[in-house]
Amino acid sequence: MIVRLTEGPIELMPQTTVEEVMQNVRMIVGVRKGTVPIDRGFGIEMSAVDKPMGAASALLSAQLAKDIPTFEPRARLVSLTTERTSDGVLEPIIRIAIAEGG
Repeated sequence: MIVRLTEGPIELMPQTTVEEVMQNVRMIVGVRKGTVPIDRGFGIEMSAVDKPMGAASALLSAQLAKDIPTFEPRARLVSLTTERTSDGVLEPIIRIAIAEGG
């Protein structure tokens, strides 16, 4: 499965486990660390902002490799690449596998 931040709205009742896990991974990547009141450690640190693209990509990749299995244990990170959008935003493209029984 490939997860992109721009895919779909938040579903309050995902129909399948795959939809649920993919939505959870999008949430991990789309939330700024420190903004979730009950779990300040949830989300992505903004330390990569304003860094050169190569450095920002490396920082983001390292953080997601640690955070995805922590916050969504049913998702196993297969690969992570980044793509620069036309407006200069670094977008992660995350390929995950969903654990059996998950």
